[in-house]
Amino acid sequence: MKIQESKHLRLQQQVDCFLEADAKWELAHFVQAGATGDEHEDALKFLALLLIHAMEERASGIILEPGHPTIFVVEGSHVKLPAVQENVMRHSREILCQIAGVEGEITRSPLILGIRGESMEFQIEKNGDAVAINLPPL
Repeated sequence: MKIQESKHLRLQQQVDCFLEADAKWELAHFVQAGATGDEHEDALKFLALLLIHAMEERASGIILEPGHPTIFVVEGSHVKLPAVQENVMRHSREILCQIAGVEGEITRSPLILGIRGESMEFQIEKNGDAVAINLPPL
């Protein structure tokens, strides 16, 4: 019998795994190499790399929107990242909403991640199919 880990725990593990890596390079390599075929793990890896890269860039937010490249909001400006495969983007948005409980009429909810003994609170907002991640000030 296979024990299924929670998506929240897997996201925290992915963040922890890539915390010491060059997230910008890893993200570019991930986008270039393409998905591995495991949509769930690909989405979690993409989200972890996005969160780490956004924190390193001191971004205030991340925008995930269907059919558009991922956008970081840095000092009020929008910075476009290389586009990831649409199925990875879609699955990433779904996982974020499931973990944060942003479903139905709930359009905003916190997402707290434990990262190496610390906890960080992100705000997840859903507007139609678009999902925004608001990062805490660092």
